[in-house]
Amino acid sequence: MGRLRKVKDDILKLQQSDYFIADPANIKLKEHNEIEVGTGKGQFITNKASSNPEINYYGIDKFPTILLKAINKLNKNKIDINNLHFLSFDALDLNKYFPNHSIDCIYLNFSDPWPKKRHEKRRLTSKTYINIYKSILRPDGCIEYKTDNYDFFFFTEEKLENNPEVTILEITDDLYNSEFIKDNIPTEYETKFVNMNKKINYIKFKFNH
Repeated sequence: MGRLRKVKDDILKLQQSDYFIADPANIKLKEHNEIEVGTGKGQFITNKASSNPEINYYGIDKFPTILLKAINKLNKNKIDINNLHFLSFDALDLNKYFPNHSIDCIYLNFSDPWPKKRHEKRRLTSKTYINIYKSILRPDGCIEYKTDNYDFFFFTEEKLENNPEVTILEITDDLYNSEFIKDNIPTEYETKFVNMNKKINYIKFKFNH
């Protein structure tokens, strides 16, 4: 009961924040919109929103407790960004709340690799999720994916290479020693992994509309 009570308390605290959209049906899109699925503590998407005020950013995470940490961090650092929003729902519902062809870019940063074979369908680059992303991305939109997990990286690479609807634009198994590092914005986990001398795998891809 203690854990359930904490979740309820966190949801109430989230609902008091201007950054949190309690009802995804109330999403108000701008001309340009980008999403981070599994936003964690929000370092990546906060920096993206700060650098690109003309773009609306949505941090999605199904765990409200994690989103509260992201918002508390914003408040602690006295950061005020009006183009940053957080929502709590499962990524399987992305096309329920975001219209077709409304998103410019989707970021998948260090998602749970779900290493067991029987959990393959839960991976955020499995076929079910890829089809959802395709429905909400604009024809010129893209997806950027990063992971420290080699097995997850190779799984994703194979799925994309065997998908005739996909074009891989950029790919490396060592982001920090590649040409693609120039515009990279790290997540909290990413900084930790790099300091541990772990290689970061990266793929950027689009759909062939």
